[in-house]
Amino acid sequence: MDATATPAPQPADGAETLQTPMRHLILDGVCSQVLGVLTGGAFLVAFALMLGANNVTIGVIAAIPSLAQLMQVPALYIVNRIKRRRLISVACSTVGRHPRAG
Repeated sequence: MDATATPAPQPADGAETLQTPMRHLILDGVCSQVLGVLTGGAFLVAFALMLGANNVTIGVIAAIPSLAQLMQVPALYIVNRIKRRRLISVACSTVGRHPRAG
């Protein structure tokens, strides 16, 4: 090697600090997409049919995501009215984890 060779260029100050969060963001996106594919669409219908579900049951299961989106309207009202997001989050998580809630 030549003693006068210049060293490899270093990334800009902020560029190296963004690499790890960017990898985490991409990994989170991949995992979210895998979860979405495996819990919806053709996989969900095939699994329901394997368990012996009828057409009405499959239709209700397929409608759950749309019905869950409708819950965003009252949730928006509650958050704007109470203005304590952490309290709302803890309360909803507690109710959702209660054995009789689901």
